[in-house]
Amino acid sequence: MKRKLISLSMLVLLAGCQKEGVVNQQAICTYENEDVKAETIFEHDGKNVIMQTNHNQIELEKVEISKEELEATAMIASEIYRPLSGVTYYYEIDDTYFNETLIIDFDKASLIELADIGLVRNMKEEVTSISIEATINSNREMGMTCSEGQ
Repeated sequence: MKRKLISLSMLVLLAGCQKEGVVNQQAICTYENEDVKAETIFEHDGKNVIMQTNHNQIELEKVEISKEELEATAMIASEIYRPLSGVTYYYEIDDTYFNETLIIDFDKASLIELADIGLVRNMKEEVTSISIEATINSNREMGMTCSEGQ
């Protein structure tokens, strides 16, 4: 019995000394018209965005920009994003679709650098985090449909 109590005490002690786990939540915003599909997944802690993943898909035959122009634009974007810490960008293009993905890890990225290239807006004051509530509201104002609590 004494051994069981000591074991139980050790488990409680070890559990109490571990770093508090944070369960991330997701919000997903989508936009779709005839030629473009966009989905943005926000991982957040209930207050601030931790990670943002944007997926965009363009159907080539339905847009007024050529495959070559899209690829040139994507190459420029890739060069802009490459030196930024916490930012990953890649794209794929075939005869039907142009697909691009942009991932921002806000724990690693500099908000000032993101604002300098236009990825973070409204930086009139010093900001240290990105509010999930303000982000969802902004996306809805831009015509996206957002679902929370995923």
